[in-house]
Amino acid sequence: MVKRGAPVLADVRIKVEAIIAKDDRVAVRWSFRRSYVGEAWDSFPKPGEEFNLAAISMYRFADRKIEDDRSIETFWQPDTPWDW
Repeated sequence: MVKRGAPVLADVRIKVEAIIAKDDRVAVRWSFRRSYVGEAWDSFPKPGEEFNLAAISMYRFADRKIEDDRSIETFWQPDTPWDW
């Protein structure tokens, strides 16, 4: 999403929350906060509105390269902590 969405998103602040690795697999919990500057869409932030996105990414490596990449993302309200 970051690569495709970059033209309509401004002032990104990315934070890696946790990294867990075992054998050939790595899990990354990360978040970012940005201002949306694209067109108004249903269920999307309004233009100029700041939003948060949280994600868990799972990677499988082979020969020092990523062979499998699976992620899930979710929006959540600004100023709402993401504590577990």
